[in-house]
Amino acid sequence: MTTLTVVNGSPRKNGNTEILLDQVAKGYTDSGGRIRQIRLHDSGIEYCTGCFTCLRQRERPCKLNDPMDGIYDELLGSGAIVLGTPVYFWGPSAQMKTFLDRLFPFGDYQTTTWAQAFRGVPFGLVLVYGDEDPITSGAEAAYRQIKLVIECIGGTIARLIHCSANDLGEIRENEQALQAAEDAGAFLYGYQRHSINGKQG
Repeated sequence: MTTLTVVNGSPRKNGNTEILLDQVAKGYTDSGGRIRQIRLHDSGIEYCTGCFTCLRQRERPCKLNDPMDGIYDELLGSGAIVLGTPVYFWGPSAQMKTFLDRLFPFGDYQTTTWAQAFRGVPFGLVLVYGDEDPITSGAEAAYRQIKLVIECIGGTIARLIHCSANDLGEIRENEQALQAAEDAGAFLYGYQRHSINGKQG
């Protein structure tokens, strides 16, 4: 199962986050893998309502009947996942935050069969911010928040790409960032293949 799911949390089409995610996808597919793409801004997923129904064993992770149900299937069928978001007001975008909230059914505090369903899955993370300093820009705070969620559901951040860019498409001028993103895709493919071969051996 060499499939990478690319989750784009940016509301801007052809924006800097999307460009970097495309580079990650390129590195992955050039290595021989397949990709699935999810654009959260167009997904129509609803907010978590805090009903706590997911604390009880259910056939599906969440009781909300919305597009997130299909996204769960895509995520659970992936060998690797990459999340990308611009940093807005010292945190991930609202689209990405909604997505992260909907991963609540998979937390390590759950007692259901969905708990830590992403155990061992490598995650890539792409962060784009305005201020050149990742601390004052809020990138560090956004990273910590997303990292906690990923580790809580059983995953691990295997590769991080972060850089400053403001104007639409500006990141195309940053060859170092583009190459780092492409390398991250190849790395995630190799990481996944190594894990598969290790389990088979």
